[in-house]
Amino acid sequence: LVVDCDRFSLTPENRPKASLTVGLAMRETLSELLSDVHIGLKWPNDVFLNGRKTCGILIETRAAPANRLVIGVGLNVNNSLSAAPDAIREIATSLIDVAGQSFALPDVLIRLIGQIELNLHRLSVPRDDLRTRWRRFCVLRGQTVILDVNNRQVVGECQGVDRDGALLLKTGSGTKRFFSGIIAGIM
Repeated sequence: LVVDCDRFSLTPENRPKASLTVGLAMRETLSELLSDVHIGLKWPNDVFLNGRKTCGILIETRAAPANRLVIGVGLNVNNSLSAAPDAIREIATSLIDVAGQSFALPDVLIRLIGQIELNLHRLSVPRDDLRTRWRRFCVLRGQTVILDVNNRQVVGECQGVDRDGALLLKTGSGTKRFFSGIIAGIM
């Protein structure tokens, strides 16, 4: 999905929050489609169903035309993982495996685009608190994580995300903010 930042009043300061915002949109879409399922978010770009990854999000700005965001979403919908190796089934799932039924892909896409549009508009609203909305569903909060950032590892207890979308890790030298990195492990 290519997004015109002007249409959504996305300032350069708000663009780093796009991944979290799209994650919330995906969570809201899945909550419309599924019942009695725990839907969690893993900073900065993964969505989990009942503790297993079902979606990844990638936001690109450098390769995009000026003042555009390119949003890529990979969602396991009707591709059952029931025949996958055990190691994969332990960490990943799909909507069909969780719900026991297939989904019309156009319906899923239309719902998701509507939620992305709504959530991107909310980014420009000063009173909207992304952190509060995102924090309720953060699967890392309270856990000790290993973050790979700039070829080094940082270990700390996840305190959630701040208003700017940064991951907050409580380390031995205090609470640190991270805008990028890869969660390499959970201890």
